[in-house]
Amino acid sequence: MKQYTVIFLTISISILSSCSRLVEIGDPVNSITTNGAFSTDATATSAIVGIYSKMINNSGQLSFANGGTTLNLGLSSDELTKVGLPNSSPLSEFYTNSLLPENGLWFQLWEPAYFMIYQANSALEALNQSNTIAPSVSQQLTGECKFLRAFSLFYLTNLWGDIPMPLTSDWNQTHLLSRTTQEQVYQQIVRDLSDAQDLLGNDYSASNFERIRANTYAATALLARVYLFLNDWPNAEQEASKVISNNDLFALGELQNTFLKNSNEAILQLQPSNRSYPFTVTEANLIPEYPFYYLSEAMVNAFESADDRLNSWTRNVFLDGMTVTQPNKYKVDFIEPGGTVTEYYMILRLAEQYLIRSEARAHQDKISGAQDDLNTIRFRAGLPETSANDKSSLLLAIEHERRVELFAEWGHRWLDLIRTNRADVVLQAEKRENWQTTDKLYPIPQAEIQKNPNLNQNKGY
Repeated sequence: MKQYTVIFLTISISILSSCSRLVEIGDPVNSITTNGAFSTDATATSAIVGIYSKMINNSGQLSFANGGTTLNLGLSSDELTKVGLPNSSPLSEFYTNSLLPENGLWFQLWEPAYFMIYQANSALEALNQSNTIAPSVSQQLTGECKFLRAFSLFYLTNLWGDIPMPLTSDWNQTHLLSRTTQEQVYQQIVRDLSDAQDLLGNDYSASNFERIRANTYAATALLARVYLFLNDWPNAEQEASKVISNNDLFALGELQNTFLKNSNEAILQLQPSNRSYPFTVTEANLIPEYPFYYLSEAMVNAFESADDRLNSWTRNVFLDGMTVTQPNKYKVDFIEPGGTVTEYYMILRLAEQYLIRSEARAHQDKISGAQDDLNTIRFRAGLPETSANDKSSLLLAIEHERRVELFAEWGHRWLDLIRTNRADVVLQAEKRENWQTTDKLYPIPQAEIQKNPNLNQNKGY
C-alpha cells in the first residue's frame, strides 16, 4: 500500500474551480478563450492540449475521464463488487442500484463531462473568430474539439438519456436549457464525428507521433461505436473496417503490451503527467489499489479456463480474510516525480473495433465474417475458435467476448447490457430485489434541477 493518503469517498472538483456548474458555466477567469489564447498556432494548440490534460490529471481523484466512469459503471453492473464500504456511502448506491439524485458523486461524471463540452464550445468559437491561426492548424484543432464534444455527449446521453445539449459557451443561451431527446443528441454526435473525420489528420504527427490527440481514426472508431449503439449495422461495420484495415498504424500485440504508452493497439490514449500527483494513470492507483473494489464472482467466472487475459490483466490479492481478483490492466501504480511514464490511459483501442465489426456482421447474417473477427480476439487471448455458428449464438458469444476483453474499461459492460436490452434479465438475476428497470438511467443531479426549472427528473427517482 502506498504511503500517501487517498481521500476517495469525497469528490474534488478542482478542475472546475474556476466555473459554476453545467449550463451555468460562464467565462471563467482562466478561460482558454482569454489572454490571446487563440492568437497564434502555438497558443491555440496549447489550449486544446490543455483539455486533454484536464481529462486525465485531476489531483489523484477519480473523475469522468480518468477512472470514475470505469468504477461507477462497473459497480452499477455485474462487473465490480465491494467489501468494507459502508452501505450509506455514495459509491454503495451505484453498487446496490439505489442511486439518489442528491448523490455527491455525480460530479465525478456529470460535471466534468459538461465542462469538457464547455471547453470545446469555447474553443470552437475562438477558432472561428481567429484570423491569425494557420488554416491547417485551425482545421486540426476544430476537429479535435468536435471529437471531444461528441465523446462527452456520448457518455452523458447513455447514462442519463435525454440531456441538456449546450452547443455554445454563452451562458445566456445555456443556463436554462431543457432536455434534448436522445435521438437528437445522437444526431449531433454523428455530425460532430463526421466533421472530425474530414478535419483531422490521418496520422499522429500533430502530437509528435504519440497517440494522445485525436486523429481521423479516433473519430472513426468512436463513430463505429455510435453506429453500433444506434443499431446501424452496415455503417458500424464500414467505420470499424476503416480502422482495422490500417495495418500501418494499428495491430493487436501481446496482451501485456496493450496498455503501454503508444502501443500499436492504441487508437487514442491520455497522457498522465510525470510532474504532478499521482505521476501515473489514476485508475491504476485507485481501483486496484484501493481496498474496496474487486471483480465480482460472476465476472471472474466468465473467463474460460485457458483465457490468458485472466493472468495478464488481473491479479489476486488477500483482502478482508479472503482472496479476491482485481483488475490489473495498468501495472504501474507509482512513479517518482520526474520519472518515466510507461503507461497511458486507454480511450479507444483496436480490439473493440474487431468486436464492433463482428457484432455488426452477425446482425447482417454475415456469419463467417463475424466468426473471423471474434476469433481474432479469442486467438490473441490463447483461446480456440468460437463454436457459435448462427446469428443468435454468435451474438451471445460476442457479448461474452466483449465482457472479458473490455472489463474495467469505461463501463463497457454496463453500456452493453443497456443497449442490447439485456440489463433486466442479467442484473435482475445478479442484483435481485435491488434492480428496477428504471435503474438503466441515472437520476439527473438534484442540484441541477433546483437551478433549472426546465429540467425534469428521470422516471423512478
